[in-house]
Amino acid sequence: MDRFYQNEGRLPAELDELDKSPATFIDNKKDLITGKPYGYAVVDGNTIRLSSDFHLPSPKRESSQGNRSYYKASDDSFWNHGAGTHSFTIKLATKKKN
Repeated sequence: MDRFYQNEGRLPAELDELDKSPATFIDNKKDLITGKPYGYAVVDGNTIRLSSDFHLPSPKRESSQGNRSYYKASDDSFWNHGAGTHSFTIKLATKKKN
């Protein structure tokens, strides 16, 4: 997505537009469990929203502190989600090459 935005100076209208170049190809544009395509929307000139229906929440990692065990979300909390529909808003900061 970053490379497409940098090269084209715009966001793709749909994810399939990324397949036109090996440099921007995205292999996985569908949910691996349901086979449904990920939701994709352009929010503004440099912001997109990706969404999916998740059957399960993000897996939790077990961690221990002293004699207590507890669960915490993955270190990359941006992608954490609950069960159900969830979306992720991503702002691209890369400018078009001149």
